[in-house]
Amino acid sequence: MKIWDLDGTVICSAHRRLADSQGNIDLDAWRANSTPEKIAQDSLLPLAKYLQADIALDQPAAICTARVLGEADLAYLERHGLKPELILSRREGDTRPDAELKKALIKKYVYPLTSISIIDDNPSVLAMARAEGWNAIDAVQVNQKLAAKGH
Repeated sequence: MKIWDLDGTVICSAHRRLADSQGNIDLDAWRANSTPEKIAQDSLLPLAKYLQADIALDQPAAICTARVLGEADLAYLERHGLKPELILSRREGDTRPDAELKKALIKKYVYPLTSISIIDDNPSVLAMARAEGWNAIDAVQVNQKLAAKGH
């Protein structure tokens, strides 16, 4: 099963992301910028076409995001053909680091039921996936290559 991240992988939401001096996301600013109007301004990255194709072809696909998903997020996914049957996301109040959160969600809902490929832009998530013996695909590199080829 391909397990897709959202931000920085299939969706560009950089206009809503603020970071602290260490480069960590400012979660309070992120939440404040997660309005329906600002979510609607997000754009698709080249890899979005591949998630759309997986969904359209009924291929095993899931989303696993560190976002707390709201109605506007789900509407955006639906509008852009990015809503697989399985969506795993952070719950309000859960402050675990992304890699720890995603590992727990995947182990609870997906693994060991199937082989796994993680498509993510976060180096700590990719390292966690490799440590678990899962296939890890660096979304930043793939998106850069696809963009260079005009995809």
